[in-house]
Amino acid sequence: MSGNELQDENIIESTNQDVEQDIERGEVDSDLATEKQEVKKPHVEFNQEQQEVFNKAIAKKTFELRETERRLEAERQERERYALELEKYRAPVLEIPPRPDPYEEDFEQKMRARDQAIALKAAYDSQNLQRQQAQQAQEQEANYRKQQELERSVSEYKSNALKFGVKQDELTQAAQTVANYGINEDLAMAIIQDEQGALITTYLADNIEDLDKVVRMTTIQAAMYIASVVKPKAQARKPKVSNAPEPTLAVRGNGAPESKSPLLKGVTYR
Repeated sequence: MSGNELQDENIIESTNQDVEQDIERGEVDSDLATEKQEVKKPHVEFNQEQQEVFNKAIAKKTFELRETERRLEAERQERERYALELEKYRAPVLEIPPRPDPYEEDFEQKMRARDQAIALKAAYDSQNLQRQQAQQAQEQEANYRKQQELERSVSEYKSNALKFGVKQDELTQAAQTVANYGINEDLAMAIIQDEQGALITTYLADNIEDLDKVVRMTTIQAAMYIASVVKPKAQARKPKVSNAPEPTLAVRGNGAPESKSPLLKGVTYR
């Protein structure tokens, strides 16, 4: 057994044990438990080699799910910690007193109190502004990285399409069909990031029955169904590679797609 196969077997065994233990303790919700049970009882008959591929896909996706849950929990805890920190800097109830009468006996004392209140408010406003600017900068950086990742994935998606002989207009029409049918963004991104995503897209567009099944599944179920059923079928119908230049797809009038799916990110309009 190779090192990769041993690693895959370890992931399968570890993941299944974790999920089963969590189910027994009641720490996994019923939807996840149902998904796991459905995964264990696929409706498709596989030979031994296909079953091994399917099992590895299940283990990988389940492991990714668990990692996502851990990440979300860590983010939740971080948000709570940040909220507690904000409480420390919540705006104090400061009422800047009016300027006292200079003829009052305690004029200097009241002026010092007024000046102190003004200074405290100014310090809070400055700190609050800095925190807001830092938070905005972090959000902008995160959005920028996300956009860069999407553009890189779309570029590879289109390049792989050419490598597999899928023409640009064919890919665009297929992407519109799949996106407008209602496939969610997470699954669309998974398809785009798959090396053979273009083949998967065109297959789903040409096989509405499978596309309908995928749309009705949860993201995890759909990802496993695509990996074990759709992808092998898509590979089998791989078109011949052509060296002819790709035409630019022209969409006129109101022909722009309504969906904001990542699948449509690479569509060219003129």
